[in-house]
Amino acid sequence: CPGGEGGRQGARSRCSLRDAACPVEIQVVLAEGLGSDASERFGCRRVYQQRLTFNAAVILEAANKNQQEYSAELRHLESRCDFAGRLDVLQLDKLNTDVPFRHARGTEAHIPASAWNDLLDPDDSVFLEHGFLSVLEDSGCVSFGRGWQPRFLLVWDAASPGERTRLLGAVPLYLKWHSDGEFCEENDWIEAAGQLGIRHWPRFFVGVPFTPHQERRL
Repeated sequence: CPGGEGGRQGARSRCSLRDAACPVEIQVVLAEGLGSDASERFGCRRVYQQRLTFNAAVILEAANKNQQEYSAELRHLESRCDFAGRLDVLQLDKLNTDVPFRHARGTEAHIPASAWNDLLDPDDSVFLEHGFLSVLEDSGCVSFGRGWQPRFLLVWDAASPGERTRLLGAVPLYLKWHSDGEFCEENDWIEAAGQLGIRHWPRFFVGVPFTPHQERRL
């Protein structure tokens, strides 16, 4: 609910990074969403990938005897493994950019409710609040097991790498295995992917899951 601990504190002053009064030392972070288990997700994906790899090895051994029977199952395991590690393999710290870009893992992936809600203006939708987005994750509606990876993009005011002082901006970003829970048209994209012989999923979704939210998302 608005107000109270973790609630909105009113409209924030907005300024350009070119403004001398604004912080210019920032870092962009690929985080893990707002759920209570955000700090554990990277480790869980690694364990999941190890299990998939083991299962694939067992199936490969069986496939030597009957390759046609197991080919579909192998493709499915490879796709799931790719989905699990698609973003984790990115070497963000080596990108040639003026602004530091990196992953947030472990306890650093936790985003306090107050830091998130301070980004909101009084007229912003309740669907952008920490309480709503985090409960989607904690309830399992938006979870890895259901084909969602909450991977929010954050901009922190920071004096040095690894230091976070104030959250300046955020994007509710999800890596998805399907199109469920969205209110957007993508048939043309799916058709184009099929014509090019590439997979349409996994792909990114920027927005509020299960909600026809049309206001700002940045």
